Amino acid sequence: GKIKPVLDNKKNIKKVPESRKAYFGKENGWIVTPILRITDLSSKAIKGPSIIELYDATVVVPPYAKVSLGEWGSIIINIV
Repeated sequence: GKIKPVLDNKKNIKKVPESRKAYFGKENGWIVTPILRITDLSSKAIKGPSIIELYDATVVVPPYAKVSLGEWGSIIINIV
C-alpha cells in the first residue's frame, strides 16, 4: 500500500500548550511553567522556569536560571 505522509498539511501539526505544571524539587514544588519553542528565544535572557520544546528534544529551565539564544542558535542556560 501507499504510505501517507505524517505531516501532510498544517492541520496535523501539534499545537504547543501555553503552560503545564512541572515539578522542581522539594524547594520549589509544582510550578505552572510556560511552554516555549526555540523561536520564542532571543539573545535577551528569559527568567525561568520554562520548558522549551524542540522537534527532537525538551529543555527544562529551572526557576533559578535564565535562558537565551546564543549567536549560533544554541540554547544558553545561566544559573542565577
